[in-house]
Amino acid sequence: LPFFETTMDWLGILWLAIPTSVLAFGAWFSALRVGGVVQSSSYMFLVPLFTALMSVPFLGASFLPLQMAGGMLVGVAIWLMAKVPKPKVG
Repeated sequence: LPFFETTMDWLGILWLAIPTSVLAFGAWFSALRVGGVVQSSSYMFLVPLFTALMSVPFLGASFLPLQMAGGMLVGVAIWLMAKVPKPKVG
């Protein structure tokens, strides 16, 4: 591949592929075990918010008031989903 020219390029790809994937999947399955599918999956809505927040220091992007409002709405939605009473089994 022409854009992977140095050892650091390949090490960067390996870092993205192996440890971060292992950590992400490990955290996801731990969350499933602790909180269950419904509760854990609601936190996936935080991914776009954290992506926008991380783009500020890493890419020099700006975090606009509209994005802040969207982040707050995501937080409220997660809070509401966590408040829903769990059905009793048996």
